[in-house]
Amino acid sequence: MDAMPMILQQKLLVILQRCFHELRNLAPGGHLQQMHDLADTVEILPALMMRWEVKNRDLVREVLALYKSKYAHGYDYLSILDMDDASFRAVFLDYQNSWGMIESEVNGLAPTTSTD
Repeated sequence: MDAMPMILQQKLLVILQRCFHELRNLAPGGHLQQMHDLADTVEILPALMMRWEVKNRDLVREVLALYKSKYAHGYDYLSILDMDDASFRAVFLDYQNSWGMIESEVNGLAPTTSTD
C-alpha cells in the first residue's frame, strides 16, 4: 500500500459528499438509472481509499470519466479530482470550515477545538 496524500483524501471525500447531494437531488425526479449509475460509480472509493495504491488514482479518474460521459449534465466530479491543490483548498476547505461553524451555531453547539 502507498501513503495517500491528505489533499487527495480530502478531494475524494468532497467528491463523495457531492455524490450524496446529487443523489438527493435526483431522487424527487425519479432518475433511478442515473442514481444507480452514480452509486455504482463511487461505491468503490472507500475501499480504494483504505487500501490506497498510486495506480488507484487512474481507476478513480476512469470511473468518474465514464459517469461524466454518460451524464454530461451531472456534476463534474473530475474537476474536483483534477483541481490544483491551492484552488481546492480555497474553494472547498475554507468553505467546509465555515460550514462547520455555521452548523454548530444552528445546532446550538459551541465549536469544539482539538487538543491534538
